[in-house]
Amino acid sequence: MTDKLTITKKNESWLHLDAEVWMLQELDDAFKFQMPGFQHTPQFKNKVWDGYVHLISVYKQKTHVGIARQIIEFCESRNYECVMSDSQYGLPIEKSSVTAPELVDFVKSLNLHSDGNLIEFRDYQYEAIYRALRNYRRLILSPTGSGKSAQIYAIARYLIESDLRVLLMVPTVSLVNQMKSDFIDYSSKNEWNVEDNVHVIYAGQVKNSKKSFFISTWQSLQTKSNIPDEWFAQFDAIIVDEVHQGKSKEISSIVEKCINAKYKVGFTGSLDRSKTHKQMLISLFGEVSKVASTKELQERKLLSDIKIKNIVFKYSADTCKTLRKTEYAKEMDFIIGHEKRNKFIRNLALSLSGNTLILFNFIEKHGDVLHRLISESAGDRPVYYVHGGTPPAERESIRNLIETGNDVIVLASSGVFSTGVNVKRIHNIMFTSPTKSLIRVIQSIGRGLRMSKDKTHVTLFDLADDLRIGKHENHTWDHFEKRLEIYSKEGFEYSIIDIDLENK
Repeated sequence: MTDKLTITKKNESWLHLDAEVWMLQELDDAFKFQMPGFQHTPQFKNKVWDGYVHLISVYKQKTHVGIARQIIEFCESRNYECVMSDSQYGLPIEKSSVTAPELVDFVKSLNLHSDGNLIEFRDYQYEAIYRALRNYRRLILSPTGSGKSAQIYAIARYLIESDLRVLLMVPTVSLVNQMKSDFIDYSSKNEWNVEDNVHVIYAGQVKNSKKSFFISTWQSLQTKSNIPDEWFAQFDAIIVDEVHQGKSKEISSIVEKCINAKYKVGFTGSLDRSKTHKQMLISLFGEVSKVASTKELQERKLLSDIKIKNIVFKYSADTCKTLRKTEYAKEMDFIIGHEKRNKFIRNLALSLSGNTLILFNFIEKHGDVLHRLISESAGDRPVYYVHGGTPPAERESIRNLIETGNDVIVLASSGVFSTGVNVKRIHNIMFTSPTKSLIRVIQSIGRGLRMSKDKTHVTLFDLADDLRIGKHENHTWDHFEKRLEIYSKEGFEYSIIDIDLENK
């Protein structure tokens, strides 16, 4: 029995592990994890799945390239012999020849502009770009407002100038259009023709093109889209934006098929409570590099300050007794259907100056109601309504109207406007529906943190509902307490304002 492990790179997605079975089983135990909510899946309930995701395949003797370093460290910790064997794809762990000064010169040569103004890259942006290109793989933690799309542009341009084909995946159609629009903006002074180089894929559009850079939603590239595995082999690099938004199978199935993509880079604003487990993302994209925190960027005056006003609606004892121990769905129906609560939202929105973003979770039950209430009372004030059914071109048009308009009110479903949408001129944000998702909260706040010429801060109005009685705490109050934990952890100052809703 030998304690030797030989790691060979099969392609740019997979490693072959040559070792005795006992060692592979030990590796399997070390690199398996349980997905959040596994106990609620039919497979687990029917006892056909143990709830674990296994990154090491003992039977096939393979794993993802991204955890090569972790496997080596595991062997070192147990004094096992670990050998990296070269192959036609190189060694399991490699570094490119790019240098930091060379990269700085290249980025400066791109002459990036936004709204006609030269973009000055920050030190943390150069660091993130360098780590991604130097190591071929990187999972980059880049908070909202840190210039993520400019980083993606610089990485993509470097790879394209090296005659490589690049695939960029984003979670929504809105982000496909926004990313292309940003690229056009960045290229306005450097004569790089976006139309000649960028191919977008969504909603049944053609998948093939001779262009060097593809942008698509990952939904458009799923197996059900009838795209053969061979199609993914054309790419030398894959970049995935907002990786936390996709489920493990959505992300991994596509990244794994890019067997010739030596460069694999993932971007996210947060890994906490991600839909895809952190260890799975590391296995696909390699080690984590943190760009900067939101608080650090605020202290450097690169993001707006934020004022958080938590508005807590108080209800009568009779109401609290009636809803005591009610299920979550019925509690939500009560909250979003409460006439006085919705009129309060309307009155608050119309009282605010500057551009206001109102986020909701339920379109027909809540969004439609709020849109009607606010539109009927807004007079000449612009009111826009955005949700999953809004055509991509209309979403992009509304985004541009916000950037140029004043005292605009936008009602948007959280799924559309909480993630990735680049809007600088937001002065107020309102959370009208409860959520405890760290990622959704931080992403939603990020809509207002971007700097603009006429804005020094953003005000967040977080609406919460206190239906507690005795020792009973209602579902959405629990969500509110989790949001307060997020605000404290992020270093955001906040105040709490009680509103006796039923006696107003």
